[in-house]
Amino acid sequence: MDSYISNPILKSSRATLGTTKLYQLCQDLKDTSQDNTSMAAPLLVSEQEVEYEPITASLQAQQRQ
Repeated sequence: MDSYISNPILKSSRATLGTTKLYQLCQDLKDTSQDNTSMAAPLLVSEQEVEYEPITASLQAQQRQ
């Protein structure tokens, strides 16, 4: 997951596609991991999953069109 978070092209793509909340959650998780404050990590991952689902569904619907 670290390589995904640190990839600047993917980070930029997430922000460009209107997924700014997911982008911010990824940034928060990255900051949490660097600060060694991992107690918040499970909550951040759960929030990422909630944000990810509708984005994936939307992209798949667009791809089918």
